[in-house]
Amino acid sequence: MAKDNEDWFCSRLGIEDTGVLTKEDMDVERNEGMSENLIQQEYYVNFDQGIEGSYYAKLLNKAEKDERITNVPYDPYAPVDTYWDLGVSDSTTILFVQNIGQEIHIIDSYSCDGEGLDHYANIIKKKGDENLWQYGNHYAPHDIQVRELGHGAKTRLQMARELGLKFDIVPKLSIQEGIEMARAMWHKLWINKKNCKFLIKSLENYHKRYNERLNVYSDKPEHDWSSHYADALRYMGVMQNKIKKNTMTELEANNLEKQYAKKY
Repeated sequence: MAKDNEDWFCSRLGIEDTGVLTKEDMDVERNEGMSENLIQQEYYVNFDQGIEGSYYAKLLNKAEKDERITNVPYDPYAPVDTYWDLGVSDSTTILFVQNIGQEIHIIDSYSCDGEGLDHYANIIKKKGDENLWQYGNHYAPHDIQVRELGHGAKTRLQMARELGLKFDIVPKLSIQEGIEMARAMWHKLWINKKNCKFLIKSLENYHKRYNERLNVYSDKPEHDWSSHYADALRYMGVMQNKIKKNTMTELEANNLEKQYAKKY
């Protein structure tokens, strides 16, 4: 934030710049059990290896170096799909995404808590009207099919339809499978820096749960403030993987063209 804000002074100095600590001091830290990730982060101000235990920090760092976190405008020739993480007692998060050729553009994001589905339906309409977006598909996790007490035992899926939102259900996979699918799409990902500040911050901080008793990270994520955006990205990864499998390759298209050319 300070680096990009002209009202702040920002200086980035590691121990090699200041001379306060030496390489020998770092060897002591390593021998006492400090991980290389944490050493690089805390003493060299180097985040290339990713925040310790983070799922996406390295990928985010590479995207920044490749200048894929930048101004990503809306393309009027492609629909805007939305990917949702639905909260009940906590936040609901929405990603606004366009598939442009082989690239995946996250052009906007939104998150709020303590609101009903009608609030989010209004947000979808408002953003669409203001930006002249044409919507494609809306994707929600499987728990949108759970019935809500106090709403005539309707599911949120039924309630959404009454509000004009028709959702496709994201296949139910393990969290780890979803994270791997999200990681697999990162080389195609472009993120609008201005509209997705909280998404970027969440992905920087989304990390594995730490087991203090065993002094190791588990294979499960910590559920905290960063989880909502990360979960929406995970659902997006699952669906993008499905879209990729259902997309015809150039070779398949050429073969199909030859097949029909022979017939006609």
